[in-house]
Formats: sequence, C-alpha cells, structure tokens
Amino acid sequence: MKLKRRWCSAILVTMALALFGGAGAWGQEEVRVGPGDTALMPVRYAEIEIEGPILETLPDLYLLKPRVDTLYDLLERIEKARQDDSLRGVVIKLHRVALGWAQAQEIRRAILDCRAAGKDVVCFMQGAGNIEYFLTSAADRIVMAPSGSVFLVGLRAEVLFLKGLLDKVGVEADLIQIGGAKGAAEPFTRTTSSDLFRDSINALLDDYYRQLVEGIASGRKLEGKRVEQLIGAGPFTAPRAKEAGLVDELMFYDELAESLQKRHRGPFVLLKGYAEKPEVPMPLGTAPQEILKMVLGMGGAGRKGALPAGPTIAVLYAVGPIVLEDPDELLLGESVVNAERISRIIRKLAERDSVKAIVLRVDSPGGSAEGSDLIWHELRRADERKPVIVSLSDVAGSGGYYIATGGRFIYAQEGTITGSIGVIGGKFVLKGLFDKLGLTVDVFQRGPNAGIFSVVEGFSDSQRERYRDLLRHTYETFLDRIVTSRNQPLEQVRKWADGQSLTGRQARQGRLVDAIGGLNDAIEAARKAAGLDPDARVSIVRLPRPQSVFDAIFWGRRDLRQPAFLLSRSLPREALPALRYLSALRCMEDYRPAALMPALITIR
Repeated sequence: MKLKRRWCSAILVTMALALFGGAGAWGQEEVRVGPGDTALMPVRYAEIEIEGPILETLPDLYLLKPRVDTLYDLLERIEKARQDDSLRGVVIKLHRVALGWAQAQEIRRAILDCRAAGKDVVCFMQGAGNIEYFLTSAADRIVMAPSGSVFLVGLRAEVLFLKGLLDKVGVEADLIQIGGAKGAAEPFTRTTSSDLFRDSINALLDDYYRQLVEGIASGRKLEGKRVEQLIGAGPFTAPRAKEAGLVDELMFYDELAESLQKRHRGPFVLLKGYAEKPEVPMPLGTAPQEILKMVLGMGGAGRKGALPAGPTIAVLYAVGPIVLEDPDELLLGESVVNAERISRIIRKLAERDSVKAIVLRVDSPGGSAEGSDLIWHELRRADERKPVIVSLSDVAGSGGYYIATGGRFIYAQEGTITGSIGVIGGKFVLKGLFDKLGLTVDVFQRGPNAGIFSVVEGFSDSQRERYRDLLRHTYETFLDRIVTSRNQPLEQVRKWADGQSLTGRQARQGRLVDAIGGLNDAIEAARKAAGLDPDARVSIVRLPRPQSVFDAIFWGRRDLRQPAFLLSRSLPREALPALRYLSALRCMEDYRPAALMPALITIR
C-alpha cells in the first residue's frame, strides 16, 4: 500500500512537470560586444548574479532544488574568478538580495580578494538598503539603474512583544530565564524591554553601526564623519546618490557591457552565469518516462552516499533551531538541527579514516539545551581524534554558541550575532483562554507537584523555585562546557554570561571566539590542523545531505512527517524572523530547558 501511494505521488508530480516543462538549463553563456573581426584577444569579464535569499545549505526537505547559490557555492564562484587569469574583471549583479551581516561580510571579503588579485570588480544594483550597499561598497565601481534608490538610512532594531496579545486572548506566559540580559522571555512576559535587555541591544546596535560606517568609509575612500552625514541625509534617488558619490554611474544593465567595451576599446566578452552548475534541461513535450528518469536523477541526496576514499574535510552544517528530533510538522523548505541525527553523523565522521578534519558551520538561534549538550559532547569526542574547527554564520546564539564551543577553534564574522549565554523555560497558562471559551477542567492529582506543567494554573512558589533550580543547573552546565572547551577561568566567562547578545567583534574581544574569519578560513585552518600538504588534493564534503521529496517518496525516510507545504521564499521578508523564532519555540513543548536567544530581534 505504501509503495502504491509513492507511485501515485510520483505520477502526479511527473504530470505537473510534463505540463510546465521543467526548470530548464542554466550555466555559462557568452555575450560578445564590440568589433568581431580583429586580431586582438577579447577582454573577458565574468558575471556573477546574487539574487534572493542566500542559503547556507539546502533545506532538510525540498520539492525541487531551488535555483539559488548556497553561500559556499557563491564564494567558490568568486574564488574561481579570482584565480582565472583569462578574466580582466568581474560584474557582480545584485537583485532583491536577502542576507545577514555575516554573510555580507564574507561575500564582501571575497570581492576585496578579487580586487587584490588585479581584477576590476563592478557591482550593478537596481537599488540597495543598508546591507546591500555595505556589500557593494567593496567594489571598484558601483553602477545603478537610473530609476533605483539607495536606502542608506542607518540601523534600527525592533523587538516584537506579544504580551498584550496574550493578555487579550487569556494566555499567561509563566516563563523563567537565567541571565538578566537574555531577553528571550521578555517578548511574552513584558510589553517593553527591561533595562538590562535594552542596554544589551544598544551595545549590539552600536557595534553594527560602527561596522557599517567603517566598511563604507574604507570601500568608498571617505571619512567616517562624511559617511555618517550621508546616512543622515538618506534615502537617495539615483541622481542624488551619484551626486553624493555613493554610486559611480547610472545606466541600465544591458548598457553595462557596452560601457565596459568602450572603456577597454576592443572586443569584449561578458560570461553570463560564470561557473554556475548547469541543470539538466527538460524541454516541453519530453516523454513522461524520460521526465521520470530526470526526476529520479534530481534526488539521491537522501540516500546513503559513500564518502570519498581520499583525504576529505567534512563541512557539517548546523542550520536552524536545535531540536532533539524533527518536529511532527516540518515546513517544506525549513531547516532544523536534529541533535540525534547530527550526533550520529559526527560519530561516523570521527570513525572514518579518510575524513581528516571536521568543519562545523553554525547558523542557529539555539533551542533544546539537552540537544545542544548532546552535540557538544560528540564534537568534543571527535576532536580527540581529528581537528574540529567551527565557523559561525549570521547567528550562533545561546544553543548555537553552546555547540560551537565543542570545536577547538572558532571563527566568526564581525557581524555574527553570538553569545546570549543563558537558559529559558516555563509554560503558557491557558486558564484565561478556557474561561473565555466556557471551558472547565476537573483536576485529579497525587503528589504536591504533579501539576507543575499544567496549562490551567501557573507555578506555585515552591514549583517555581524547583524549576528555577533545574534551569540554573542547566545554566551552570552551559558555563562549565565553555570553561572546559575554551580553557578560560569561570570568572572570565561570567563577564559575558548574563545573556548578552554580542557581535562577532565583541565576542572576539571577550575571547568567546578565536578569530575573525569565514567558512573558507575555517576550511583552510582544518587543512593545516590535520597536517595536510598545502598542495594535496582534498575533497570537501558538505553534510548532512538534504533530501528532496522524490527521495522521501522513492527511497523512504524514517523521520519523514507530513510536511506543511509552506515555502519560506513566498513569505514577506519581515515575517521570516518571527516564523523562525516560533519554530524554535517548539523545543519548549516538553517543558525542558531551552538555550534560546531572543530571536525576535531584527536589525536592518
């Protein structure tokens, strides 16, 4: 019966693909401009487009592979362009980019490396906000469409408080947090920020603002005070942006190649889609059986694949909220850090002789404290056998930082949000809601604390004290893990362990991370720590392998639940932080302590 259902699903998908024709091919294409009959070699530029959200890795479960670069793929393409002696320059084309500060800093550094290698880097944008302009300021020249605008207006942090809504519907958040500045409980228990939490956010915002000003000043060769004046005068229309020196030229994208050709005064070639990985074309009218073969060929990610036999560095992604096991409803396109699954992978990597080092890439607001501790333990065990190096992306807060301390060396970008060392736990009391709905509950109890997690009454004084003791034990265990891993005295750790969220630069000053750097820095450090020759051929394997729906249908997936068919890319950008945080809150469903940062903060 199960096999029959799988084939029915496959036939429906195949019919849909046959109807709409498939994704089509994408890859490198040459656009030639200028005189064709000449003995001169054409000047070659690579086009690299950055569009939409930049993913760390593909989601745990997806329908069709998205036509997007992961950050790793994007950095790899820029690095290939840097090393390509046939290229005179690179055109970076930005379109509706959605990325965080740390990701922007990694891409920005890659652009600067290209320039240092003698490449002319031109960034084209339709328009830009703070982060997009910060990124493009690394280029030699910035070109913008005549109708575009630059929203360089400074930074704003917003914290969404839900207590007023909960009061209206009769729900009480009976939550306890350890760490005065943590703030994870405050959106549910307060209507405004506490003084400690407000101070923490202001310190975070101050450093982000300095990073924004310093980056633009260095990229555009301006004084910091001048950048601050420009920020105060924003936003800018395209003509005003050019007049202020924020952009260099105004033109449409199809005019850019002609402009570059005139500048170099000879034949010119723009390599569109430079170094993209081509997809298998699926033209309209392809026979259903051939489409089915192609569909099956798209999968494979969920099947057990052999690791390379030669020297290998494994890049292990921990992206999303940390949970002990996958939730019953896993959104299509959502990623979670399944602690049991990740721990199994770490054990296998530690046992595999061909794997010489592990790089843990973290982009997580935390979640289950128990799951975080399980991953930490496996990383420490693995590090006894081979180097474990950690790279932090946009967010590695609370449980995300917890697992990061399992490695021997931690890299972060200056804009990485990290720290938030603290614990939260509790329950949501529904008695008021039940009263509004006319619902009543009869209680039968044996033992004075049997109702400690009842949703019809809050904690009693004795229950709250006992639960606080449990949370404090989890918190002290968290501190002990940091002391053990980071080889720092407890007094030093406690300075940064009151729940404060920190930028990577602040965390480096507090010795919570070891160095400022990105994913490629971590991979290179892993190579050196493993004693691999710099010229040795080393395979890079990225895990865990994401799974398409086709894999789940045809090859089975024991932990597959009925997915909610909601694609994150179809939602407004502003809704995503709240969605991710509500997803992370699922780690509290069993009332166990959570190492969760206040992820309802947005800075833009």
